[in-house]
Amino acid sequence: MSAALTIFPRRTSARSFEAILKKYELTNDLALVLLGKIVNAADTDNTLYRQPEGPGLEAIAEGFRHLGYKNDHEVNAAEWIVYDALYAYCKEMVNAGKPDGGFK
Repeated sequence: MSAALTIFPRRTSARSFEAILKKYELTNDLALVLLGKIVNAADTDNTLYRQPEGPGLEAIAEGFRHLGYKNDHEVNAAEWIVYDALYAYCKEMVNAGKPDGGFK
């Protein structure tokens, strides 16, 4: 089990990323809220938000697991650029008046 899931156990279909946003009062950043919905969709059966970007993120994350990194730490380090890009997308969507993403 990941450290985040140990610290923020799953109580509902909201996942640890969303729990972190709430705990540290980051939910006023609508781009982070959208990012949380996308991460939730990639990490669950996507029934909570039905976020269309989620399956794409899940496929990307799965692809990283097949690139030959030695351990989870290396995979996570390599994936950060994807999350930076996804956050930039989320900020752009919020600025464009689409706080639920560009595909809804």
